[in-house]
Amino acid sequence: MATLVSDPIRFIADQWENHCGYPSAVLSGIVPDGRHLDNGGYHCSVEDLKRFGNQRDYSNIRPDDKDRNVRYGAAIDMSLSPSDMKRSHDRMRKVWVDTTDPRRKYLNAFNTWDGSGDAVRLDFYAGTAGYASPDHKWHDHQEVRRRYVLDMTAAEAIVSALKGETKQQYLNSADPIKTPTVEDDMTPEEHNWLATVHKNLTMLDGRNPIGQIYTRMSTGEDATDAKYVAETPTLKSLGKQLTALQTALTALAGRDFTDEPAIVQGVLASLTPEKIAAAIPPTMAKQVADELARRLVAE
Repeated sequence: MATLVSDPIRFIADQWENHCGYPSAVLSGIVPDGRHLDNGGYHCSVEDLKRFGNQRDYSNIRPDDKDRNVRYGAAIDMSLSPSDMKRSHDRMRKVWVDTTDPRRKYLNAFNTWDGSGDAVRLDFYAGTAGYASPDHKWHDHQEVRRRYVLDMTAAEAIVSALKGETKQQYLNSADPIKTPTVEDDMTPEEHNWLATVHKNLTMLDGRNPIGQIYTRMSTGEDATDAKYVAETPTLKSLGKQLTALQTALTALAGRDFTDEPAIVQGVLASLTPEKIAAAIPPTMAKQVADELARRLVAE
């Protein structure tokens, strides 16, 4: 997997190039080129260091670097004019000199030039100043300790130093409540395993075992076996059955199954004179007989 650039590193680069008071600043590199990959260094992720045989590189030895955030690079190169080189040198040197400055802990080293003599490497971890190659007379090289490449608190502290803020200005403006940073401590093997799982879960078209199971269950198809026939109902067939059942129930719900004329006809057909007479109570039968006699006499 190629070296990645974290959001905090991008933030530092953008602020340095556009908002820290360096008119000539031009970002000249974050991710490694071929020379970096061959020789190692903080531009390379730990994964790329190991992939190119540089696992014992100086950028993967110190406690804050060794096998930390293994997918990400941790360096920024910025091209500057001589006057801006001197400005960045002076600002960063003030932080390097003050061993009580809390911003120091986020930086490994800073290669820069003060405008005369050799370029210099300010080692924030060791507290030493040493020789830097001549190309650092036209560009600064900043190394962030690998454990902090995902940490926005670290990024803001480094930008504060690049802006030339004093230690007290930084402390006054620093937010005391920061969101905890989760360090990426997964091994390369774990990253590879996770990538495989992700790939399988996003390819549900039958090209891998998980996708094969999915298509068998959902559509009754198998991309690896043209003769495959599902032995159990599939999601597709169950969906069709449910749709048909819903249509049938809807049709039945709209029908009136009561046939009143047929019911009346059936009842009357069963009422013979004998059944009618048997159904009349004796007292009512006498009353009916008396009433009929009365009417006959009246006529």
